[in-house]
This record gives sequence, structure tokens and C-alpha cells, in this order.
Amino acid sequence: FSPASCAKLFSSSASLYALGPDYHFSTDVYYNQADLNDGILQGNIYIKFSGDPSITVNKLKEFVSDLYQSGLRKIHGNLIIDN
Repeated sequence: FSPASCAKLFSSSASLYALGPDYHFSTDVYYNQADLNDGILQGNIYIKFSGDPSITVNKLKEFVSDLYQSGLRKIHGNLIIDN
């Protein structure tokens, strides 16, 4: 039975080898702008993750802040997370 820290070394090394040192994970936020009127979205918001292991609650707060900056104030729909 290997300690978890040793397994992390192997998986990190394999990821670095396969993806390269300049690889960046993407996280995208989608919604239909036609459904946005006066800051109210009459539809869903979709967050699509690509497996970023460093995603944090603070990063999610940044997404919400970005949506607010784009004019979104209220959502009449669902938040759908696609991992």
C-alpha cells in the first residue's frame, strides 16, 4: 500500500509528461444572452470544467463576479455544472 503523497508524485509526473509544462485547464461559463433582460436571466447558466485540480471557492467567486460585471443580476433558472 503506497502513501498518497507518493502516488501524487507519479500522477503529477505523468501529467507533466503528457500535457507539457505550458498546459492550462479551461473553465467556461455559458448562458444565452438573448435570455438576459435588464440584468435578469430567464434561463440556465452552465459552467464547464476541464478537470482543473486547482479550482477553489475563490475561483468560483471570480466567475460570479465576472457574470455580475457582464450585467447579470438575477437568475431565473438553474446553475448546471458539467465536470
